[in-house]
Amino acid sequence: HVEPCRTLWQVVVVTDHVARALFRVSPGAYVDERTRLAKAAKAAGQPHLAKVLQALKKPTLAMWAIVAAGDDADLVHALFDATAALGEAQASGDREATLRATADRRTAVEAVTAAAVDALRRHEPAAETRRPEIRTMVDQLSRHTDLASTWVDGTLRELPEGDAFGFAAFT
Repeated sequence: HVEPCRTLWQVVVVTDHVARALFRVSPGAYVDERTRLAKAAKAAGQPHLAKVLQALKKPTLAMWAIVAAGDDADLVHALFDATAALGEAQASGDREATLRATADRRTAVEAVTAAAVDALRRHEPAAETRRPEIRTMVDQLSRHTDLASTWVDGTLRELPEGDAFGFAAFT
């Protein structure tokens, strides 16, 4: 169901909700659901929203799983927090703090990875075989705090180009 929008701010809020809904259907039903939602938006007098929806490319299975895991915003934010804490610990030079932060970040990466694999498993029996790819992608994404909002709102579709080495961005 798409609510009529009167301002750009409302369009963004509704788009976030609608985009997130694309990850509550199976990956195989993504295109049909996107088309259905775009048609509903257009019928509701929201041509801009319809265009935004149609522009959301179908993600790979691994990316679908990761974005689906973003339904738990707290989980995603905990990952970014753990990554930032590791960067700070490394910058401080405190060996013990770095070891603790590394373990915390590893736990956060594994938690998001598990959530993503679980989301995919509901629709794909071989989801477990994608765990290494998903873990690598989660690790890369965790270094890009600027992508947190698109991950949580369901509009994230690709990894950033030229991933930075280490945690320099957090120092």
